[in-house]
Amino acid sequence: MTTDSESIARAARRIARLKAELADEGVDLKWDETDPAYAALVDEIRYARQPQVHEGRVGSYGAIVIDSSDRLDEVTNLTGWALENKIIELSGAEPPERDPVYVRKVCNGRTTFLVRSPRGLECLLELSAQAGEQQLAQLTSTRSRVIQRTPVGAVKVFTPDRVYVFEHDTWRAKVYSSDAVRGLEQLFFPEGSAGTVQVLNDLLSLCLHVLSSRHIGATFVWAPDPAHPRPGDSRSEAGKATPARLHVGYEHQVEAVATLLAGIDGACLVGPSGEIERIEMRLAATDEAVDCVSAERGLRHTSAKRYSFDDPTCLVFVVSHDGPVTVYSDGMSVLELRIGPSHASSIAGVPPHDRFGIQRTVSCRRCRKELVVGRIHVHYQDRPLSIDCPVCATPSLDSDSAYEMHAWPQKPWTSWAAVDLLPE
Repeated sequence: MTTDSESIARAARRIARLKAELADEGVDLKWDETDPAYAALVDEIRYARQPQVHEGRVGSYGAIVIDSSDRLDEVTNLTGWALENKIIELSGAEPPERDPVYVRKVCNGRTTFLVRSPRGLECLLELSAQAGEQQLAQLTSTRSRVIQRTPVGAVKVFTPDRVYVFEHDTWRAKVYSSDAVRGLEQLFFPEGSAGTVQVLNDLLSLCLHVLSSRHIGATFVWAPDPAHPRPGDSRSEAGKATPARLHVGYEHQVEAVATLLAGIDGACLVGPSGEIERIEMRLAATDEAVDCVSAERGLRHTSAKRYSFDDPTCLVFVVSHDGPVTVYSDGMSVLELRIGPSHASSIAGVPPHDRFGIQRTVSCRRCRKELVVGRIHVHYQDRPLSIDCPVCATPSLDSDSAYEMHAWPQKPWTSWAAVDLLPE
């Protein structure tokens, strides 16, 4: 029979191993190891990784760790979350006296979360609706972290700048979709309406924090500007009408959308305001797209990339079954949200254009795409550079003396500069 002292000693050894693992895997909790809140957070991760088993069943779990009990009021105020949140008081006079064994049995990590500070168990937080990744990210700040064990056994740790996922004995990291929206907004919607930017945010959030986390592959064709309708294309099949009036940004429809996409193939057509207009579209490419645009890692990505070449009025979002989210425009990848090792960069693509000193528009002589070329200048570090066409890989699209050069498509609704057609 295991004694209390043996259980405490075993937990201490597990925590020591877990701290070493977090350091080796590059999991940055954004708290110093000397901070008492760090010890509380690691203990909650330990429990989420190795919870108690009852009758062969391991339940889900959730906890919020705050660095001080004085911050308790902040936890109940979720910015931009129209939910009624309730505090459930715990039994016992003071936090150090409360038994975590039975308190943790109450916390399902979906609507009910333990709130813990360095001094002990503070209370329970009961949400009136099930929380997803993007909502749990709103509970995270410089002074709070969220831990969640999902019903399928994945453990997620939410920090201010990313969420770390432990699944299949591997730590992976991904950024929040809201961090990637800014880059696409500056590239394609520098003067876009608030409604258009919101749909962009909704689409990325659905792709990254719902479909990707559930390993549901999907493709969305979004035509954001009503003034530039999609061209007719006899090659691509129109697909079918949606079985219900669904929208990518309505929280109460998330489960319906995810369930539908888990059971169908093909692409979804999304209207300017975010409504899903068609499903099971087959994306076909013209001969020019096949000639100019190289294949990607799979059929889903290749068809989306080439379709975006033929339809300059759209952005195409692709969710891989294994996690990454890619956005295509005019035959090139403009954003990739990777789900990879904790130490690797999670965002790839064209950086926000406010880093650039000069932009000008050029036209590729082969694929005839109009592209904006931006330059980053660093004093005393500029050097002669040449950039190839990011769509068809034609050499020497543009050249200059700069520190970095990047190119991205000019959409019909944006205007950067007069077109400079390069000579043959």
